Amino acid sequence: MSMTTHYHLMNELKQRHKVIAELISDSPVVYLDVPFYRNVGDLLIMQGTLTFFKHYSIQVKFKSSWFNTPESRIGSKDVLVFQGGGNLGDLYYGCQHLRESLIPKFTNNRIIILPQTIHFEDDKKFQRCCELFRKHPDLHICVRDQKSFELARQMTDNVYLLPDMAHQLYPLTATRAAENATLGLFRKDIEALPVSKEFRCETITDWNLMFSNRNKLIVTTYRISRALGVIGLNSLLGAFTTECWIKASRSLTKSAVKLYSRHSHIVTDRLHGHILACLLDKPHVVLDNSYGKNSRYMQCWTAKSDLVTLQIDSAEVIDGGR
Repeated sequence: MSMTTHYHLMNELKQRHKVIAELISDSPVVYLDVPFYRNVGDLLIMQGTLTFFKHYSIQVKFKSSWFNTPESRIGSKDVLVFQGGGNLGDLYYGCQHLRESLIPKFTNNRIIILPQTIHFEDDKKFQRCCELFRKHPDLHICVRDQKSFELARQMTDNVYLLPDMAHQLYPLTATRAAENATLGLFRKDIEALPVSKEFRCETITDWNLMFSNRNKLIVTTYRISRALGVIGLNSLLGAFTTECWIKASRSLTKSAVKLYSRHSHIVTDRLHGHILACLLDKPHVVLDNSYGKNSRYMQCWTAKSDLVTLQIDSAEVIDGGR
């Protein structure tokens, strides 16, 4: 199997984020919606975003999560940058509430939403979001697939089709030699679909099941901080807590890299299960989630990789680059 196509593709995806740096220019950045939970996919997005800021020498004024954003610290010249991911919609309350709360308040600031997949179950909530966002004169939305691009055009004229920020981490290095074994990483949440039993996996898990007791203690500690933030008791410690969490959360992604490293093949229905395999140059099969996020993403960015196979259903398999 040739690695040439995959290598060049992954490096080309990293370069596409340059347009975001151009939008920020020399302005200070406020990085919003830092993920305070143990979804490794969102943590990879965060780490990719921080790598991006460093690579382009972007000044980050402060970072905060959805529950501890100090609005009084946002200056008139700051660019507000929201974390990317798959939560622009009505499936995840906290992240969307933050966007719908802050965007109407800061109409004099440039606002950038990093690459997102957009999905609304309720059309009324979608229309409400469009109405709020349309009123902002300098809102820029980056999206990860074509369908999201079409939805975002109803929110603003400034829409950019870009890959996920986790691609900034390429290449990641495996921590050990791989055994001849297959890892199945399958969702257990509201985006899950029934997984085909045809896959023989020596290990089956999901993000929240793979962590050690130490990892779980880290998450529990910061969940307490999150609870205090929700009721407004950690506003003074918010910035310190966020920085500590960012450092601590690296152990969670390291656990995922370690698990991937000891398997020669991956099967997953998680988008960042797919992206992590790409970052580690692992051959893998990708199944879809409940609303087509994975296939939509791959059709835009990664289907040409020599290492990727997209399985639509048990009867239809698309081999990327083969």
